[in-house]
Amino acid sequence: MTSLINISPDNVAAIRDGLNELGNALLSIHRVAGDDNSSRLVIDGSGSLRIQGTSDTVFEGGVGIGVSSVTNGISLETSGPVKFQGKTFTVGNAVPTIGLYNIGDIIWNDTPKPESNLGWICIRTGTPGEWRSFGAISG
Repeated sequence: MTSLINISPDNVAAIRDGLNELGNALLSIHRVAGDDNSSRLVIDGSGSLRIQGTSDTVFEGGVGIGVSSVTNGISLETSGPVKFQGKTFTVGNAVPTIGLYNIGDIIWNDTPKPESNLGWICIRTGTPGEWRSFGAISG
């Protein structure tokens, strides 16, 4: 025995409106994260995420911010200094002579050789701070 359910025209209109709103929301999401040229976030066919702006930022592979542990095989490379837990880590060939540095900031020696050091650590905040070498490299 088949039972029929009577749906009022008002209910049909409410369902139609709800489905239209859902469709518009899904289209809006596509404009935010899709392959549309007007999108600020683009995910290409290989899974790379591109954030479009005055200059594009591309994320390929694993990215973690605010993570409690890092998976083996994940690497982080930047074109400038890295800052974490309030300390700046950069690369150079000498103690800085300009700029504000905070106690605990580190400059890694980009030209290490025998009888030199691994880098310099800021021991007093200032411009440019007070620095000491660390990590003697044997001859």
